Amino acid sequence: MLAQTGAMDLYGDATAIGKLALFLAVERRDGAMVDTLLHAGVSVNAKDSKGQTALFRATRRQDAMMIKLLISENIEIDSRDDEGRTAWSTNVKSRNKDILGILLRHGADPSTRGLQGVSPLYEAATDGETELVRFLLESGTNPSI
Repeated sequence: MLAQTGAMDLYGDATAIGKLALFLAVERRDGAMVDTLLHAGVSVNAKDSKGQTALFRATRRQDAMMIKLLISENIEIDSRDDEGRTAWSTNVKSRNKDILGILLRHGADPSTRGLQGVSPLYEAATDGETELVRFLLESGTNPSI
């Protein structure tokens, strides 16, 4: 029945249970639980139904401690979701330079584009976000995109 509906069998799929637990632990800012789950074998690069990793959730919550924990476990920093976005590109408009700086220092590509080819720099420029444009250029964003 589950196979016909496309529903996930959480009780029969240990991987699904671990992934769900990881995302919940990140949402709750429970670093100890995240650490426990990762060391028990849950993949730090597990993705949700939108193709997003736990890093997307941590950056959306502006949780520097969680971001650093996930990065220390070798998360793919530029992993793309189903719309071609990265944790960096989905959080540029937060203007949280501390969070964006953490991502940049650990290899996030500031010139990344989504599936439609739109870059954060283009979006910031068309929105008249002068300070954000300046920050992006200072962060190494390719000005020709």
